[in-house]
Amino acid sequence: MSNPIFILSQSPRSGSTWLQRVLTSTGDVLIWGEGGPYLFPLQTLWSDVASLPPALNASAHTRNKYTLDVFRKHKADMWQAVLHPEALMALTCHKEYIEKLYGASAISEGFDRWGFKETNWEGFQLDTLLYQWPDAKIILLTRRFGDSFRSQFPQGGGYIPQHDNRREDIKLWVDRWVVQAQQTVDHRYSHGSPVIHVRYEDLKDAKQLAEVVEWCGLSASDPEQHSTQISTTVHRDPDLTPMDLQHFQEQHERIKTLSEQLGYKETLT
Repeated sequence: MSNPIFILSQSPRSGSTWLQRVLTSTGDVLIWGEGGPYLFPLQTLWSDVASLPPALNASAHTRNKYTLDVFRKHKADMWQAVLHPEALMALTCHKEYIEKLYGASAISEGFDRWGFKETNWEGFQLDTLLYQWPDAKIILLTRRFGDSFRSQFPQGGGYIPQHDNRREDIKLWVDRWVVQAQQTVDHRYSHGSPVIHVRYEDLKDAKQLAEVVEWCGLSASDPEQHSTQISTTVHRDPDLTPMDLQHFQEQHERIKTLSEQLGYKETLT
């Protein structure tokens, strides 16, 4: 199954659900929702990072530095509690698994193509997608930091805690934003690349939205109608205490630099 479309959003509250609806509404592709563990279940279990393709070596994660060859040599003297098949076998099985779960399901629903969106990802996942599906279309979707932050942590209610407390949620959210922003900057490619950087704000322009749909190889939809459906955020001061802001201030310079590299001049202050 070829030509999937992947939307990797630079944090929650960046417009990925809206873009998912727009692309799926063309009738050519079914973009599934966030899959989390279903998408990358084996990334920390690969037993032999050296066997990975060069494109994946640098950012691969592993919990087992031993290989089966070492076991054959040392036998019972070797610690093998987390020994797993080699990485290339895991990659092959993972691709088959994803294509059956998402690809075959999309076809059974009457769509010719498939894809998914994800907000929780790192560079390793992106490298994996590029290796497994070189003909894929991958959209790196970003939104201005301040607007995304205010949408995630609104003033006067609407905030749903994800962890033990609000401060931890803010810290984890900001850390994730920084990591994904850096990956977006690092993976922006030239013309003809399977990866494009799309800014949520630019999609309010019907022409630019139509260009993204066309780049994906999809039938023309009604960009005028879709552009009126894009959500907006009221610009307001965040409901934060000095303690909430402490970790954000630690990351302020990186946020500012990354925002500029992504084409944004305004950051949350």
